[in-house]
Amino acid sequence: AIFLAQGLQDKGDFEKAVYYLREALKTETETDSRVSLLKQLGVVELAANNIIGAMQAARELREIDENNAYAYFIIANCYASSGCVEAFWAAYDTMKKAEELFEEGAEKEQARQMASAYASRWPLSNDERFFMEGIKAGTVVTVPCGAAAGVRTTVRFR
Repeated sequence: AIFLAQGLQDKGDFEKAVYYLREALKTETETDSRVSLLKQLGVVELAANNIIGAMQAARELREIDENNAYAYFIIANCYASSGCVEAFWAAYDTMKKAEELFEEGAEKEQARQMASAYASRWPLSNDERFFMEGIKAGTVVTVPCGAAAGVRTTVRFR
C-alpha cells in the first residue's frame, strides 16, 4: 500500500494516495512504520490542500514523537494557510521548531527558508489595525482564524 500510495502521489492523484495511506495505517502497529506513514500522509494531505487531514496526521505524529521535525513542519504549513496575519506568527514559531529539530541538510534549509517567508508576511510596525488596537511587538495574542485558531503567539512586526 505504501509503494502504491507513493506512485499515486508522484502522479498527483492525492485522493487515492491518501486512501491507501489511511488503509495502511489501520493495520500498522509498528511505531517506526506508523511514523513514516503519518509523515507521508501529512505531506500528501498538504499537497491536496486538505488542511484538516494534514493537521490530524501531524498531531498524531507529534503524539508518537514530540520531537519529530516533520510534525512541526506540516503544522506550520497548515497554520500559514489560515488566512490571517496572526497565523504567520504561529507558523513562524512552529517552523522554527521544525528547523531546530531537523538535522543539517535540505529539510533544515527548507524549514529555514519557509520561516523567513512567513516572517516576510508579518505586518509593518506602522500597521493601522494593530496601532489602533494598541497592540505592540511582544504582546501575546491568540490566533483568531483557520488551523491556527486558538494558538497563542507573540506579536512581531517587520
